[in-house]
Amino acid sequence: MSFHKIYFQKRIPEPKEMGKVELDVFEKISKESYKRWIIPLVDDILEKSKLKNGRILDVGCGPGLLVKELASRSNNLKVFGIDISSHAIRQAKTNCKDIKNVFIKVSNAYKLPFPNNYFDLVVCKDNLHQFPKNPIRILKEMTRVVKSDGLVYISDLRRDVPLYLLKKVIPPDNMFKKLLYYSARAAYTKLETKQFMKQAGLVCVKIKTRQVTSEIKKKYSRLGIGVKELRESFQSRYVAIGKKHK
Repeated sequence: MSFHKIYFQKRIPEPKEMGKVELDVFEKISKESYKRWIIPLVDDILEKSKLKNGRILDVGCGPGLLVKELASRSNNLKVFGIDISSHAIRQAKTNCKDIKNVFIKVSNAYKLPFPNNYFDLVVCKDNLHQFPKNPIRILKEMTRVVKSDGLVYISDLRRDVPLYLLKKVIPPDNMFKKLLYYSARAAYTKLETKQFMKQAGLVCVKIKTRQVTSEIKKKYSRLGIGVKELRESFQSRYVAIGKKHK
């Protein structure tokens, strides 16, 4: 089978929400992969948003590593993280304990506890596929709380992930492999996400799978991030950027 074809033709939702065991494994993997998962992502978020100050919301912040990196870039950024899991929020508070411009709380993404037009930027990393109900409801809430000139930035796994990457987690015979395998088959394609964004009142400014250019290769080699690791991280995900309809 060519890796350009979708291995999972039909989306299969996650078998269950992540519990304490899964969250602990995910936190461990995320910390080990911090340089290649978090730093290039935050670089791209801030480059695309051109945000120097203001409020950022991370929807489904998990262990808070994205919140931590965003907040560490500037004291002029106030970074909020919400998650439905109280265990994930405890992890996030621990990981961000020494950072003053971070605000973390347990909250339901289907009803965000913030007023309209409150954030300059709303981000959602590797989470859109995990919400058990209609993702359009989540996107509508993101749209509601972001400012008219702000951005909604989504990075998530692809259901049409290249087969050579999927083979790395088949069979899913340990917790790490299960997390990635179940996430891949529960994920959306770029086309599906683009349609969801439109229905949620967002103009899809850009949706793409990032590529490792010579410039990116040079930039991250200084941080000790290998080209192969970076390429695999990019190719397993897509980035979707949206603005409110005016």
